Amino acid sequence: MDEPKLTAGKRMERALTVDHSDPDVARRGKLLNTILAGMFAAAVVSSSIGLIFNFLSGWSNPGELLVVIAGSLAVLFTLGLYFLSRRGMVRPAAVIFLLGLLVLVSFSDEPAELIAGRSTIAYVLPIVMASVLLGPLASFAIAALSSVALFMLALTNGLLSDLLFTIFVEIVIFFLVALVSWLSARSLEKALVDLRTVNAELDRRVADRTRDLAEALIRVQMESSKGQAILESIADGVIVFDGLGKATVVNPAICRLLNLPPDQIVGYRIETLMAGFVGVNDQKAVLDQLHHQDSATRLPGLRLQWGNKTLSASFAPIQIQQEAGRGTVAVLRDFTREAELDRMKTMFVSMVSHELRTPLGAIMGYGEILQEQVHGPLNERQLNVVDRLITNTKRLLSLVNDLLDRARLEAGRLKLVPAPFVPAALMDELVATTTQLAGAKQLTLITAIAPEVPQMLIADSQRLLQILINLVTNAIKFTDRGSVTVKFNRVDAARWAIQVIDTGIGISLDDQAHVFDMFQQVDGLTTRKQGGAGLGLSIVKQLVSLMGGEIQLASRVGAGSTFTIILPLNHTAEGKRD
Repeated sequence: MDEPKLTAGKRMERALTVDHSDPDVARRGKLLNTILAGMFAAAVVSSSIGLIFNFLSGWSNPGELLVVIAGSLAVLFTLGLYFLSRRGMVRPAAVIFLLGLLVLVSFSDEPAELIAGRSTIAYVLPIVMASVLLGPLASFAIAALSSVALFMLALTNGLLSDLLFTIFVEIVIFFLVALVSWLSARSLEKALVDLRTVNAELDRRVADRTRDLAEALIRVQMESSKGQAILESIADGVIVFDGLGKATVVNPAICRLLNLPPDQIVGYRIETLMAGFVGVNDQKAVLDQLHHQDSATRLPGLRLQWGNKTLSASFAPIQIQQEAGRGTVAVLRDFTREAELDRMKTMFVSMVSHELRTPLGAIMGYGEILQEQVHGPLNERQLNVVDRLITNTKRLLSLVNDLLDRARLEAGRLKLVPAPFVPAALMDELVATTTQLAGAKQLTLITAIAPEVPQMLIADSQRLLQILINLVTNAIKFTDRGSVTVKFNRVDAARWAIQVIDTGIGISLDDQAHVFDMFQQVDGLTTRKQGGAGLGLSIVKQLVSLMGGEIQLASRVGAGSTFTIILPLNHTAEGKRD
């Protein structure tokens, strides 16, 4: 079952990849193709829905017919840009895409809403995307075009005199967004250049070390006892192949790595060892390394999927014996964990490359300056625009912070800072943070601390608060009537517990097994309505594990959910509560 999925993923990767000698152009082309693929899917869906409604209404509704026409044009537009990008003309395709996006934004809502309403924030999207798709300085050009579009909308609709100050503020914001996008994109491109340099140097060092290892193996081969000791002490798997491609020498590490005894490796050709475990493309790459390279040339390393493991393999030609000619030594290392982290890192960078905290923090800061009216009074409509800007920026910052926390957890770089704290104060801080959210849905927020819970505990209270806010806000999102209850209990002499109980929609038994997985959202239609990226519960589980605790879930569809966190009890006073 895994092989078809892997093949489909490789096909999708190949379809999105742009072959270009310049790696930056190839990277931008792949990002553009990914965006176009999403737009193409959305256009096909909207056209299909429009056709269905038109068929049912007898083609009598002009609005529904317009949806079909617009969706069809969007399909043709995205396909044209995709083929243009695939042919290597990434920059023209990106320019046309950004201009088309700017036009789409300018006609996506009422002029008044575009100039000083709910849709003004949409102009930020092409500005930020320009720095990623074209280059850091392109964000200023798109900011200028967005400003002209905003000005022309106001002029042609007779809104210029009434909204002149608002337009000026928004133009300033556009260029501030362009500035921080420029800074972020420039930093990202510099980091990528540095990373390529480091990778090239690392590959050279790995190749040199592989060659050195191969030469060392040959030198000690004549001294069998020393050679065997060295082989057994090497943590990486080592196989020496003769000129015919048969394994002649192995070490214990390779036996553990391939889960095979030595007598099922020595004397067998590499094709036999790989059969049934390695994909066709990876087998071809390995055979090219062994049989189709000049014997005096240092062979490049590669990564391959061997069963359920990802292996890093390095090859080097060696002189086996004077009369036997040259063979090849292969050094294999289990790269499964690193490959998984690399995959997650790539996913992380692709999601937040144009939503970094620094530009969002700058936008938030300038928005709060405007909200506080530091530079002069604003009217009600202008304050509404600033409020919308701050609200959307907070939402993006929350997403970025979750992603960064997840990345740190997976990389093992998130450290807890335990310190004494008062459970009652922690509960009060939680209530202050979530009461407004519960009140907006007319839900009752109930809190209780058992008398057995010590008055003072030692833990990372900020991370505990993060866990509680994640669970409570999640409970509020999926509860329409009733209450959300938070309890602190004493489990036994060494442990205490946190319970978050809601009266919401509940979670099915099948979905409960995956609810703590990264980017996993139960009941896709409901979660799309509620929002979120599927990171909160994953982060909660990781933090609880980091604290030495465990999290349990009890839920039934239609009857609510109960999340229970059990943590080690580490307190400074055993006193009881009054």
